[in-house]
Amino acid sequence: MYEFTSEYLGTLLIISTLAFTGNVLYVVASIAFAIALLGRMSATHFNPAITAWTWMAGKLPSNTALMYLAAQFSAAVSVWILSSLM
Repeated sequence: MYEFTSEYLGTLLIISTLAFTGNVLYVVASIAFAIALLGRMSATHFNPAITAWTWMAGKLPSNTALMYLAAQFSAAVSVWILSSLM
């Protein structure tokens, strides 16, 4: 369960940094921070494209890939909802 939560939090951090600042340096710093903080708990994909590639390459089981994708998309929807409230 921790790996899916860390995928959600890492994706949430990266997408919200991009959505609210738009600064490339901040986005790179947030990626580095998310990997350093959450890297031991999950595979640190933080991107549906990376998750899909890893699944298609046979390196990730289908149920884990679906949970990663659900966590990443729910983080994106959370940022979208938060940004529409502002």
